Amino acid sequence: MRCPNRKQRHRHRAWLFVVCLGVLPACDRDHDGWRRNADCDDSNGSVHPGAPEICDGLDQDCDGRIDDGLFDDWYRDADGDGFAVPSGNDIRCAAEPGFTDRVGDCDDSDATRSPVATETCNGVDDDCDGQTDEVASCG
Repeated sequence: MRCPNRKQRHRHRAWLFVVCLGVLPACDRDHDGWRRNADCDDSNGSVHPGAPEICDGLDQDCDGRIDDGLFDDWYRDADGDGFAVPSGNDIRCAAEPGFTDRVGDCDDSDATRSPVATETCNGVDDDCDGQTDEVASCG
């Protein structure tokens, strides 16, 4: 059953009150196939039981959980080397500029130091493995 159009509403105010405003749960205002008593947001056609969940801060599938199953841990990558210091994760649906899901950086203020960097003889841990100048040439 569809909600009446504007002309019908004028003629059938009592029907509108009884059916569309919830006394009888018969209307599907957003025309998504789910009646108001089953639809958790009958003003949005993409929100109804069984709808695919997308990351937008809404509960599309009406299960009471917002963006369920879509979050990952992202970490701020201050130096832009693709790695972060594993502290202070930020839960987001997708990566944003300045964030990474890879941790293991030992100095997030120096892009030359990361788990994929080459160790050199310079008195610092370039490759973030906890050892300093462990290459044979530093002997």
